[in-house]
Amino acid sequence: MALPYSISGHIFDTNGTTAINRAIVSAYNMTTGEYLPLTSICVTNSAGEYAIDCANFPNSYTNGDIIEVLVWRDCNYSRYQTTISTDSMVEEKDITTSKNSYTTTSRLSAFLQMKRTFNMIQHPTHVDICERIAEVEDMIDVITRTAWRVKTVTNEYHTLENDYVIDTGRSVRTNFYPLQTFTSGTHKIEYWNGSSWIDWVSTKTESRSGDFWINYTDGVIYMRMPFLVTGKMNDVRLTYRYGESTVPEDIKLAATMLASINIITNEDRSMFLLGGEAANISYSGKVESWKKQADEILARRTKIGVGWS
Repeated sequence: MALPYSISGHIFDTNGTTAINRAIVSAYNMTTGEYLPLTSICVTNSAGEYAIDCANFPNSYTNGDIIEVLVWRDCNYSRYQTTISTDSMVEEKDITTSKNSYTTTSRLSAFLQMKRTFNMIQHPTHVDICERIAEVEDMIDVITRTAWRVKTVTNEYHTLENDYVIDTGRSVRTNFYPLQTFTSGTHKIEYWNGSSWIDWVSTKTESRSGDFWINYTDGVIYMRMPFLVTGKMNDVRLTYRYGESTVPEDIKLAATMLASINIITNEDRSMFLLGGEAANISYSGKVESWKKQADEILARRTKIGVGWS
């Protein structure tokens, strides 16, 4: 019998400090192709603590085996990779999770009418599916030029427009919106004065009668610049947060359909889906229908702007 080889620590929410209670922690031995059995996976306590033993893999472990620690709880997920070193026989690792926003693995299970639900001991695991969902969510944000979660854009370059408006200034349109309230230290509106970047958020006044003001709903920043100042290429650099606070039902549906398409076209669906090509509607027909519906939803939700740079 192999000696215990422990991997332990804490599981945190996306902020890296809030412990996640009842998160499921499993592991996959990438070298042998084995998951920890159901009896050996861990459920975190109220402090987010976990501990798993690599000796519990069906064929235990050997020095140098590559291990993936898999974490899942509802919308939270993570995948941490490490290499077994028998010099220590123990590893401590705190893990901060990522989080899905538009759909969940349970929603996908119901939508696909699966013959078995996703789990943490068979491929595709909850973590695999959460990563597929994350890919779809990023795609939705790019297509619609908005988000139904708070996202951060860093160092987005623009050219100050020459459409000077009296008592308003010149405008810059963000690539994504609606915008979160700008605060010094978190958000930046930097202007290149010819020799250095000047951050207007921290050095100037935001108001309709001040140095700049922001149309948060439509993502337009107005900078009160002298009339004779001519904008130069990429003379404005923005760091900001954007997104809606509530996810509408049609976006949840679009994300579910697109993630389902991803799964069906990239996995051996016979492992977990009922029916097949002999069903009333083939899977290829379902994929075509889901794609059409999702495209229609995203087209309705796409933000339209004039003069984006």
